[in-house]
Amino acid sequence: MPSGKGKPLAARPEKGGGGGGGGNSRRQWVVVLPETATDLPKKPGAGPLFSRLPHPSTGQAALYLFGSDACQIFEIKAFHEEYRSWFIGQEVQYDGRLFFATPMDPLFLVLFYLMKAEKEGKFQPLDQVLVDEEFSSSIQLLQCTNISQSIHHIAEQKGTKQAKILIIKKYQTRCQSVFLRLGNIEMCGLQLPEFFKPLSHCTNGCKVDVKC
Repeated sequence: MPSGKGKPLAARPEKGGGGGGGGNSRRQWVVVLPETATDLPKKPGAGPLFSRLPHPSTGQAALYLFGSDACQIFEIKAFHEEYRSWFIGQEVQYDGRLFFATPMDPLFLVLFYLMKAEKEGKFQPLDQVLVDEEFSSSIQLLQCTNISQSIHHIAEQKGTKQAKILIIKKYQTRCQSVFLRLGNIEMCGLQLPEFFKPLSHCTNGCKVDVKC
């Protein structure tokens, strides 16, 4: 991709059982992502983080990438053709998928949790709405840039400064929901799902919630 807009990244390798041969080979993946995703973090240990979160359209687990300091979030999609491998350094990686990290608005993920809370009859502050035992990284959405300033687009905040609860704005939410559920979008005559699919799980024993 053009310099300054994106770059390939070999995700953190895992030892054992990986690429082209012996037990000491390393398993790696190639990810194309904006350079801002790997900026030096301001805090130690706050580098890029791959995490599973519910897809806002389906609620099923999908793979996302939090950029440094969790300021941005990217949806990870995979381009896959059979019988493809990567040559990385002196090693052959049998997993030939090419992963793309696409920037997305974290409000879509927040909206999913707000709608879930409303169905359960819960009206809570945002930091409580985002608590998810199944997807523990969901609380990281609070760190995304300007999330607190943009939440008013989809919800009203009521209560005191110490305890503000969120109530969904019905009209805006309905529009967002329709957008999320649009399917069979065509580009250049091809339906995107034929090539790019949400990464709902990792094959070959790869790990998520592990820092790059």
